[in-house]
Amino acid sequence: MPENFITLQCQRCGGKLDVYEDMERFACAYCGTEMIVQRRGGTVALKLVQEAIKKVQVGTDKTAAELAIARYENDLVELRKENVKLEADSVTAGCMGFGCGGLLVLAGSVSFPQRRGSV
Repeated sequence: MPENFITLQCQRCGGKLDVYEDMERFACAYCGTEMIVQRRGGTVALKLVQEAIKKVQVGTDKTAAELAIARYENDLVELRKENVKLEADSVTAGCMGFGCGGLLVLAGSVSFPQRRGSV
C-alpha cells in the first residue's frame, strides 16, 4: 500500500484507523463498522455506511411516493371517464323500451266489423 495515509478515529468505537488515499469504503479493524471515506477540498472524513444508506432510502421513498401520486392521479382520471361512460350507457339503456318516460301514441284508423242486420 502507498505510504500516503492519514489517521482518523472510528465513529463507533474510537479506534485509530489509517485511511489511505485509494480507500473509498472499509470496515473498522476493531469493531467491524462499515464506513465511507469522503474527500472534499483537501479534507477527509469518515461517514457510517448506515447513515449514507438512510439518506438514499429517504430519497428513494420520496421518489416512490411521487410516482405513486402520479399513477393514482392517472387512475382517477381513467375511473372518472369510465364512470361518465357508464352513466351515459345507463341513460341510453333506460329509454330502449317503454320505460323512458315518454308517451306512446298510436296513429292510424281502426275499423270494427259491422253486424249483419244492423243499420
